[in-house]
Parts: sequence; C-alpha cells; structure tokens
Amino acid sequence: RNMPVELLELEIPINIHSYGLAPDSGGAGLHRGGTGVQMTFQLENPNSTVTARNRDRSRFVAWGVQGGKAGVASSFVLNPGTERERQLENTDVVAVSPDDVVRVTGPGGGGYGDPLLRDPRQVLLDVRNGLVSTEAAARLYGVALRDGEVDAEATSALRAGHVEDRSAFDFGAYRERFEAVLTPERYDTLTGLLAAVPLTWRYFELLTDLSLEEI
Repeated sequence: RNMPVELLELEIPINIHSYGLAPDSGGAGLHRGGTGVQMTFQLENPNSTVTARNRDRSRFVAWGVQGGKAGVASSFVLNPGTERERQLENTDVVAVSPDDVVRVTGPGGGGYGDPLLRDPRQVLLDVRNGLVSTEAAARLYGVALRDGEVDAEATSALRAGHVEDRSAFDFGAYRERFEAVLTPERYDTLTGLLAAVPLTWRYFELLTDLSLEEI
C-alpha cells in the first residue's frame, strides 16, 4: 500500500519532509539491486507515538548473487544529522515530540553479477536518476564521471586488471559476523538445548538464560 503524501498530511497532524528512493541502497551488480524507499517526517502533536510494524532486513540483508553485492539494510533514525540523532534499529514503537524528525528507510535488493561488468552508460543513468552516487559509481562500479558524463580514460584505469568476481553469494557483513560466532556446531548445541525446553518457553529461555558465549 502507498498512501499519497497529501492525504497523509490532510488526515494526520504530520509534515512529510521527503519521500522517495534512497541512493546507494541497492546492492551493486551487473544488474543492480532494487532501491529502498525512504520517508522523513515530523509529527506536529505532543505525546505522539510512531509504530514501525512489519519492518525487516534491519540486520540480515538481501544477498548478492554471482559476484553481486548485498543490499543495504533498512534503518529507523530519530533526528538524523543532529546532535540528538538516535539509531532506533529494530525498535517498533517510539514516542516522539513535535520537534523530533523521524527517517525510515527500507532495505535495498541484492545485486546480480559482477558490478564492474555493468555498462558505464547504465551506471551514468543510475547517477542521473539519483539511484547511485558519484562516489559509489567509482568505488563499486569502477566508473569515473566528469561534468556529468563518463570519463572513458579514467574508467578504463579504474577497471584495469580487474578479474571477474563469480562469488556465489555475498551475505552482508552482519551475517558474516553472526555466523563466525554461531557456527553449524554451535547451532547443533543450541538446538539440543532448546529441544529440552517446553515449546511455550523456548523463546523466553533463549532471551533470558543463554548468551552467545555460553553457546
């Protein structure tokens, strides 16, 4: 569902600062991952509550495939870019004041194929459309831009000596750190511990009694 900004502001005491696509959120690839949606808003009434339900991909991101890079995680930020900025992470209920600004960004899709094989003209189009930044075009795609056009010589230099990346998956940094701790052997241990706990208590027991170090 996608409610128009005008209708939101008409029916709710809310001021939408921006609503659009989040640059550099889609995973880099020969075929770039889909771009996440971002909304920044401010509620006008005191004692307001924001609920962010059904959010996902705040830690585990969409995979990159066949050399493509993983998408960027979703984010939920209170007062972005200020001294009062607070990363709300996977919080689903937050109280806000009239001077608070909230920014919600959806996750990006994973890329498919080696990003350095993407046609520079397609990368340029992505930059012009605000989907990829100039910095990311050079860093992730090896495409140098100058005066709004592809710099062919600089692009060739960035891509020189490149060996095609055919990695099956890019799971993202968070999952790689997670699985460095929760190895298959530790998953087996965890399964054994939980199997001995009544079904209705398993989630509670996991949160209160177990730690990664104990596992």
